[in-house]
Amino acid sequence: MVALEGRRRDAGWIVLATVLAFGAQELSRLVMGDRGAPIVVAFVLGCAAYLYASRPGRLPFTMLIPGLLQLAPGFLGTNATFRALTMGHGASTATFFDVILLAFQLGAGIMVASLLFNKRRRRKARAQPAPAH
Repeated sequence: MVALEGRRRDAGWIVLATVLAFGAQELSRLVMGDRGAPIVVAFVLGCAAYLYASRPGRLPFTMLIPGLLQLAPGFLGTNATFRALTMGHGASTATFFDVILLAFQLGAGIMVASLLFNKRRRRKARAQPAPAH
């Protein structure tokens, strides 16, 4: 909460985002193997964040940022960075290409969720009649 400068009323949502990201990550690893499916996990996190933001006065970043902070190190970003800093003496075989690929997958998953929810919002706005003046 302090590091993310979150509001007290959002504490539960921040924790939920982190738990959701961790759970989806572990589930994807069970189904897809050791690497998991970052794009699927990011999509799940994005959907949860945009559902949260569908209520007035709420932003999706309240859930996106803590969830992404859970995902990136959990997949391989931290391992590749450590390997680069120790000149290849780390235990990980991840390269910076793997990190870029991971970043692309996380971004793509969130983008697809965003497109899906923005399309729903536009459709909902069209269905509402214009207010009479």
